[in-house]
Amino acid sequence: MYREGPEGTPFHTMVVEGFVDGPVDVCKFMYLMGDMPLQKMKAGIGEQLSLVRMKVSWPLSTREAIVHYYLFEYFQDDLIVVLTNSVSKSKNATETLYGFNNEVIPEEKDVVRIDLVGGFVLQNVTSESSYFR
Repeated sequence: MYREGPEGTPFHTMVVEGFVDGPVDVCKFMYLMGDMPLQKMKAGIGEQLSLVRMKVSWPLSTREAIVHYYLFEYFQDDLIVVLTNSVSKSKNATETLYGFNNEVIPEEKDVVRIDLVGGFVLQNVTSESSYFR
């Protein structure tokens, strides 16, 4: 499902849900797969910072986001929750962020830095399928 944000704002909402043919432990780190170049910096147990770049078609320029992932599991319900939130522009980051200062966070070069807020849930339905939202 896709929905535009309030008129005059650059915000958009997207919801994807469905079933995965496989148990949760196979899909556990699905958020790290894909064809996007990814640079990871471990921030703590169950969390990390990643630089994600997406090449989009002309006339748009390449987009990137520095994303903070936080993962936690509910073992009783076979549930994995991943929360994502982008990090502010490195020029504005004057304090230490998740154990890193703004010298570690790369400057944007010939790209547009975007904001991202969201997350997803993976839950075991049967031993052979999982639910994704």
